Amino acid sequence: MLAPVESPCGTGGVSLTGTGAEEYLISRSSCSDPYESDAWLLTAKTLFPGSFSVQFAIYAMYKESQRYAEAATQLTDLLVAFGREPALWPEMRLIAAGATAGVPLQEALNNDSASSAQFSVANCSSTTSAASAIFAQLTSQSQYALLLAVCGRATDVADRCKCTLLLLRRFPDSITEHGAPLIEELLATQHGGQQSLIATQLRRLLVCDVLPLVLPRLQLSALLVIELLEHGIVFYVRNMYTVHGSMLKQGPTSTDDTKETWARLYELCQLVASKLNWSMVDLLEGSSGLSEEQLTRLKADAPHSGDVVDLSKPRSSAKVTPPEDRTQKFYITLVLFLRSVYFYGRYTNALESDEYTMPGCVLVDYREPILQPPKKKKLEKPPGQLSASKLLPADVAIPLIAHFQIAVRCWTTLTIAYKADFDRISKLLGLTEHWNYFLNMFFIDAAVYQNRLDEALQLGCKLLGELATSSDWISRVKANLQMASCLFATGDRETAFTRLTETLTLFASQSDDGKDRASSSTTKTTSATTSETSQSLCFVVCTRDEVLRFFVKILMTILKERVGSDQRDDSALGSLIVLSQAEWPKHEAQLLQLIANIRRLKSFSYPLFMNYVVVPDILEEFAFLASDHQQELQLDLLPATQGVGSRSRTVTRGVNKGAKEELRAAMEKQMGRANEDVNQLIIAFLLNERHLVSPKGR
Repeated sequence: MLAPVESPCGTGGVSLTGTGAEEYLISRSSCSDPYESDAWLLTAKTLFPGSFSVQFAIYAMYKESQRYAEAATQLTDLLVAFGREPALWPEMRLIAAGATAGVPLQEALNNDSASSAQFSVANCSSTTSAASAIFAQLTSQSQYALLLAVCGRATDVADRCKCTLLLLRRFPDSITEHGAPLIEELLATQHGGQQSLIATQLRRLLVCDVLPLVLPRLQLSALLVIELLEHGIVFYVRNMYTVHGSMLKQGPTSTDDTKETWARLYELCQLVASKLNWSMVDLLEGSSGLSEEQLTRLKADAPHSGDVVDLSKPRSSAKVTPPEDRTQKFYITLVLFLRSVYFYGRYTNALESDEYTMPGCVLVDYREPILQPPKKKKLEKPPGQLSASKLLPADVAIPLIAHFQIAVRCWTTLTIAYKADFDRISKLLGLTEHWNYFLNMFFIDAAVYQNRLDEALQLGCKLLGELATSSDWISRVKANLQMASCLFATGDRETAFTRLTETLTLFASQSDDGKDRASSSTTKTTSATTSETSQSLCFVVCTRDEVLRFFVKILMTILKERVGSDQRDDSALGSLIVLSQAEWPKHEAQLLQLIANIRRLKSFSYPLFMNYVVVPDILEEFAFLASDHQQELQLDLLPATQGVGSRSRTVTRGVNKGAKEELRAAMEKQMGRANEDVNQLIIAFLLNERHLVSPKGR
C-alpha cells in the first residue's frame, strides 16, 4: 500500500489503489503545465500498465499536444493490448479516416452530402488533420491492422464496404484477398431488399470506385464480369436520368457532365473487354459518328429464342461460357444505342447556349409522295438523304444526324436479334419510365426514316392522344408535324392539312406571337447537312417559320396539281401566288411560270390579291402585266368592297381606262405594305382562307 501523496495543487491525500487511483492520476494530468501533466501520466503508466483508461489518456495527451509520432506508437500499443475494447472503436474509425488524406470516413466515401452533415466544420479542420497525421506515422503493418480491424468491427453493410474500399485503396496487394468478397457483398445488396437509396449509393460505390480498382487485378468468371457490366450500365443510365432528367426536356445547356458520364461507362466497357478479350469495344470510341464499315460489324445475327446471358438464375446454374461474339455484340450494340438515343433526345429537345436559343426539332419527310404506283409492282420511295434545317448550327446538326442513324441501326439490331435480352435490360434501365419523353418521338422518327409509315402513323396517333390535354405545346407541335409528314407521304392530304393548320394555331395562340427566336442567333451551317432536297428527310426546328416552310411545300405540291389540270382553277393559281412570297425570291421561277399561265389563259380573277400579296417584286410583275399593251388580258384583282363596279371592270388593251387606273392606284397603295411580316401574312391566309386551299375544298 502506497502512502498518501500530497497534492501540489492543494488537494488532500488520496490512496492510489484501484480505479479511484487511476482516475485521480488521469485527472491530475489535466494541469496546464505540460511537464507536470507528463509526469502524472508516466506515473500512472508505471503504476497501472494494464489499464486501458491510463493508456488511452496518454495517447490523448500526445495527440492534443501534436506529438503525432508518439501518439502513433501509443495507438499501436493500444491496438495490440486493447484491440477489442469498445471505447477504442470510435478513435479507430477516426484515425482510419487518415487513409483518405484528412477527410472523414463518411464524407470521403459517401457521395450523399446528407451523410457527411454529422461532421462539423470545426471537427473536420482540427480533429481530422490530427487523425491524418497520426495515421501517416503508423507503420504499414499497423495501418493495415487498423483498417482491417475497422472493417471487421463494422456492423452496417454500407460502412463495412466503404471501410474495405479504404483498405484496398491503401493496400492494393490486399485486393486478391478482399476484392472478390467485397464485390459479392455489394452485389448482394442489389438483391437483398435494401432500401432503394442505400442500394443506389452502394451501386455507385461498386461501379465508380470498386470495379475500376479491383477488376483489373482479379480473375473472375465471365458471367460475373458480365453481371458487373450490366450493373455499370444500369447505374450510369439511371443516374443520367436522375442527374440530367430535366435537361432531357429542356435541352443541352451543357454537355460536359453527360459526356463525362458516357466516357466513364466507355472506360468500364474497355475494362470488361480486356477481361473477356472482346474486339469490338473500339466502336464506342469517338463522340458520335461511325463508318458504314464499322456499323457492318454490328450486323444483326439471326433471331435467337433464348437469352444471350441468363442472369436471372444463380451463376452456379447458369451457362458457364456464353457465346463470346454474340455476347459482346449485344452489349456493345446496347451501349451504342443508349448513348446515341440519349444525345438524339438532347438535340431534338430545346437547345440553349451562349450562341443560340431555339425549341426542339423533329424529322419530317421532304420527299415527294408517289401517288400512283404501277399496278404490277409497288414502287417504293428512294431512301433519301438525311439532312438538317439551316437553323441548326453545324455543331448540333452533324452529331444529331450521326447519333440518330446509329440509334436506328442499333435499335433494329436489338429488337430483331436480341429481343429477350433487350426487353429484360430495358426494364432494369427503366427506359419506358424515365426516357419515355423522347423515346416516343424516336420510335416515330425511326419508322419514318425506315419508310414504315403505317407504323409511324399508329405511334403518332397514340402520342397525340396522350398529349391532348398536355400544356407542353412544343411536344404537340412536334407530334403534329410528324403526323402531317406521314399523312402527306401516304396520300392523306386532307388530314395532313388539318394537322398543319392545328400546328399553326398553336403558334398563333402563344403570347410571344410565335416568332422565330432562332432566326437572330449565330449559327454555323454546312452545305453537307443543311440543304433540303426533294428526296430528303430533314430535321426541322419547331419554330413558326420552319413549320410554315413545311406547310407551304405541301400546299404548293397540292395546288400545282390543281393548276396543272385541264380544268381552270384561278383560286389555286392565286393561292400559289400568295404562297410564292414565302422565303422570297426562292419561288421566283414558280411565280414567273404562274404569270406565263395567266398570259396563256388571258384572264385571271383573284379578289384576295390585295389582302395577302405585299412583296414588291410580285406587285411590280402584276403592275407590268396590267399595263402590257401588247396583250389583251382580263384581270380582276380588286376586292368587292372597293366598289360595286370594280369587280365587273376589265383591264384590256386600251379599253376601260378607268379600271386600269384604279388597279394602278391600288398597286401603288399596296406597295406601302412592303414591310409587313410576310410569314405572318401567309399564316393569316392559311387560317382565314383554309376552305380555299384545303384538299377537300377541291
